Amino acid sequence: MMLTGKVAVVTGSGGGAGRHTARTLAANGAKVVVNDVRDGAAEAVADEIRGEGGDAVAVDASVADVEGAAAIIDTSVNEFGRIDILVNNAAILRRGLVHETPIQDWDDVIAVHLRGTFLCCRAAAPHMIRAGAGRIINTTSTAALAAVPATSSYAAAKAGIMTLSMLLAKELAFHGVTVNVVEPLGGAGGSSLGTSPLTDMAQRVRLAYGWSFPPRAADAPPPPEARIPTTVGSLIAYLSSDVAEYINGQVIGVTDSSLRLWSPYSVAQTLHVGSDVTSETLKNVFPTTLGLGLSNDVPTLPQLRSDTPSRTER
Repeated sequence: MMLTGKVAVVTGSGGGAGRHTARTLAANGAKVVVNDVRDGAAEAVADEIRGEGGDAVAVDASVADVEGAAAIIDTSVNEFGRIDILVNNAAILRRGLVHETPIQDWDDVIAVHLRGTFLCCRAAAPHMIRAGAGRIINTTSTAALAAVPATSSYAAAKAGIMTLSMLLAKELAFHGVTVNVVEPLGGAGGSSLGTSPLTDMAQRVRLAYGWSFPPRAADAPPPPEARIPTTVGSLIAYLSSDVAEYINGQVIGVTDSSLRLWSPYSVAQTLHVGSDVTSETLKNVFPTTLGLGLSNDVPTLPQLRSDTPSRTER
C-alpha cells in the first residue's frame, strides 16, 4: 500500500493497460480518477475499483481538448482535494505509410497522444508545484523507439512525448515533481506485444525486419487483456511512490519478466574534423570513422499497405 493517501489520474483507463494501471494504483492505496471517452468505459472501471474496496470516480472528457484536459484534472482536485499522480495513457491508432496517411488521421493521433499529454501535464503541474511534490508518468512505444514503419503519426507522437517528458523532468524537478516515461510492452520481441496498439498494424513489418513474431489477420480481435504484463501497473505504481523520488527523466520498457532502461538521444560517437570541413573531407574520413559498420539494409516489406482497417483503442 505504498500509495496510501495519494490521488492518481489515469487517462485512457477504460480498458487495456490503462485499466490495469488504474486498478493497480488503487490496489496500492491510491484514490483514482478513471478517464476514458468511450461511453460507460470509465464508469465501469471505477465500479470495479470500488467493488474491490478502493475509491474511484470516472470522467469521460477528452484529453485532446483544453477544456476536457482541465476537467479531468479538476475532477481529481474537486473530488479528492488534490492530484499527486498523473498517468498519461490515452491513445488512438491510425495505420499508414507516410505518403498514404490522411491529414485528419495524422491530426487525430497527434491530438490525443502529444497534445493530450501536454494539456494534462499543463493542467496538473500548477497543483503539483503548489504541493511541492508530484509524479507524472507518460507512455511511449516501440513504434517510436525502433521507428517501426507504417506508424508515422503514432511513432512521431510517442517520440514527441519522450522529449516533452525529458524537458518537463528538468523544469519540474525544482518543485519535487518527477516525470518519467514507460514503454508499456517492452519492445520488439517481447512476449506481451500482442496487446500493443501497434501490433496488428506492424506484424508484417516485424517479419520483414527479422523480428520473430507471427502474423495475425488484420480483422482478428486483439489478444485478451490478461496478457498485459503485471509489470506495467507495478512499475507505474513504484514510479508514483515517494520511494522513487530519485528516478526522473527516464524511459523504462516493460515485458512480462523484464525492465529495460533506455538511453534515447545519446551520442554514440564523436568525430573531430577541425574547422575546414568540406564534403570532400567527409567523403574520405566518414566511411572509416563514424560510418564504419553502417549499412542501408532495405528490408522486403510484403503486403505493407495502409488499406486494411486500423484498430483504435484507448
